[in-house]
Amino acid sequence: MDGLVDKILEYALAEKLSDIHITKTADKISMTARGPKGLYKLSDTVPESLLTYLMYLAKLDISFKSRPQTGVFDYYQQYRKFTIRVAMMQSFDNLSIVLRLLNQYHFKELSDLTKDETAIIKLKAILELQYGIVAISGPTGSGKTTTAYTLLNKFTNKAVYTVEDPIEVYFDDLVQIQVNEQLNFSFEQGIKQVLRHDPDVIFIGEIRDEQSAKMAIRCALSGHLVLATIHSASCQSSLNRFLDFTVNRDDLKEVIKVIVNQRLYFQEDKQQFTATYSFLEAETISTLL
Repeated sequence: MDGLVDKILEYALAEKLSDIHITKTADKISMTARGPKGLYKLSDTVPESLLTYLMYLAKLDISFKSRPQTGVFDYYQQYRKFTIRVAMMQSFDNLSIVLRLLNQYHFKELSDLTKDETAIIKLKAILELQYGIVAISGPTGSGKTTTAYTLLNKFTNKAVYTVEDPIEVYFDDLVQIQVNEQLNFSFEQGIKQVLRHDPDVIFIGEIRDEQSAKMAIRCALSGHLVLATIHSASCQSSLNRFLDFTVNRDDLKEVIKVIVNQRLYFQEDKQQFTATYSFLEAETISTLL
């Protein structure tokens, strides 16, 4: 089974895939892939043993498939480590397993993200902020985390901590904390621990609920710079999502410094991804709040 997993992941990396979907129904097991041009079918003849083996690799509970589970395993190709996130969910006769290929892209400079000079200037301005919240938004697969990591690695003379679920890319220069809900170690508990370590910059892997939204605001109000990703279609909808999480409007107005929204496009001629950005800055945000 190792050989089949290797074959699938080698193909995924060669084709720059972000996700592999394996779906089991009553009559077949199919595999689809998400690449630069969207979702497409790979096979309708997937062995059932592959599902069990992937759950084993990700240290999921094979005997308890009725509960959604998420795990990770590492895959090495030419001395480079890739982290594979495995998400499993079962409903009646259907079983879905999705592999997300993490840390495929290591951008070192902001100019690696985009060629839009105005966007680069605005991204560089984030590095000069002393406190507040910078929300990096966009839909799934838009490159939010890549932008966030690129920014985090550009801070100098700053203590940078991250609280993530999961950690998508590992960096030697960052102190990265892994949330583990199964061990009752939540975003809130992770952030509380980070605050005891005198951080300058805190990255919250995703604002996904009331708890993480309020913790981000609390950190910013106490004088820290907080970078966070949030799923949304636009800068305005990012602001609306914060308000949907029932945060204090006045507190949000005090700390939100910039909202970035982005989309990721694949350049056929250069065979690489590039991002386009839009920004909502503090002065405009205050008028909307």
